[in-house]
Amino acid sequence: MPLASFLSSKTLIQTGLARAAPETARIGRELAASTPQEPAAAGGAPIFRYGSGSSDALHALLEYREKPFRLLVGHSKGALQINNAIQSLGVERTQGMRVVTLGCPIGENVAGVDYHQYLGLFDALGQLNAWGHWPEYWPPTWHSTNPVLPPAMAVGDLTSDSMGLKQRDGFPRQLWSERR
Repeated sequence: MPLASFLSSKTLIQTGLARAAPETARIGRELAASTPQEPAAAGGAPIFRYGSGSSDALHALLEYREKPFRLLVGHSKGALQINNAIQSLGVERTQGMRVVTLGCPIGENVAGVDYHQYLGLFDALGQLNAWGHWPEYWPPTWHSTNPVLPPAMAVGDLTSDSMGLKQRDGFPRQLWSERR
């Protein structure tokens, strides 16, 4: 859990900014302000409920979509946003959900979620952001997902691996990205 979340300082700062300078607080928040039941300060600036505007938007999709999502894939900050978004969902919305994280492992503490987490063996940034959460898989990659910059994470292959699409010997089809 990030220190800002532990201390609840991010919410306090965002709420204070929304009240003191609502015009400034609204900059870049149109997506967050458009989510259902989005709280707003007196001046109309949105207040993030789940850590960030992206987490709020994802939470709204996960909560209000008629048919629940079954697969969420997040790389780096995207993994953190997924973690924020799923924390307060009911088990009826998370049951059978598969979360694949790449380059930033998250806490595995939401009921009903099947986690598959990958952190590159050479990924110093991901290891710094791990906050004590360790992945199940350590492919010989670094932080990038760009196949032009090997040894990048092969997102499609790792996601397929998490879905059980493996070779007969039980090892992932491909951990190294290839130059194309």
